[in-house]
Amino acid sequence: MSTLLNEVSQFLFEEAQLLDERRFRDWLTLFHPQGFYWVPSSPHQQVREGELSIIDEGQAGMLIRIERLEHRAAYTEQPVRRTCRTVANIVIVEESSRALTVRSKLTLHDYRVCDFGTDEARVFCGTQTHGLDRSGDSFAITSKRFDLISSESSLPVLSTPF
Repeated sequence: MSTLLNEVSQFLFEEAQLLDERRFRDWLTLFHPQGFYWVPSSPHQQVREGELSIIDEGQAGMLIRIERLEHRAAYTEQPVRRTCRTVANIVIVEESSRALTVRSKLTLHDYRVCDFGTDEARVFCGTQTHGLDRSGDSFAITSKRFDLISSESSLPVLSTPF
């Protein structure tokens, strides 16, 4: 494995770990100030503007999402969801002097015990594409696109980032 691919892989693994540990504010620091997080409603969707998206958030929108997730009255998070993300098949698609485009597969397992002892287990899978900017010894996320394989079906409430 090339050194660059190894560094990118470690960065994506760390991102997944931050989200699994519910360290959402630390996750937000991985983003470039103009970075965005996008979950299109169709795998064929090529542009964010003028199209309906499942999620389309810049820094301000991501911060609002995080504040809702951290609020003690967030009904979608009571009881708190436990998650496990697996990142695989990491490929550097494009590379320039400072910018990279990286594609990988993500599987998110989401679990919580609900009222009256019932369980809720969900699995989300798809392809994620990161735009990364090399910032010194690390990277900053300039864009994160997550293409759910089930994006065109009826989806449950999606509060936790992919």
